[in-house]
Amino acid sequence: MPLQDNPVDSTKQLTATATVRVTVTDSDDLPPRFTYTGCTPVVEGVCLNPQYTGVATVGQTGEIAVQPATIRAVDGDTLGYDVR
Repeated sequence: MPLQDNPVDSTKQLTATATVRVTVTDSDDLPPRFTYTGCTPVVEGVCLNPQYTGVATVGQTGEIAVQPATIRAVDGDTLGYDVR
């Protein structure tokens, strides 16, 4: 996730990159499936290596918009519940 400040003197602008890792732990036998259009490689409609990016500002609270799509996961078990 790229970050940058907005100083008065633009020649002193700083940037940084942070990686946010989200770990989803499965409590049943099949893990959740992440899906979005354009994810490759895909096996049986499931992204094998889903990757998302987003931008946050200093002091930001609440949700961070991510690309290429909203993070969506579906229960991999036969129950088929949305993962929240």
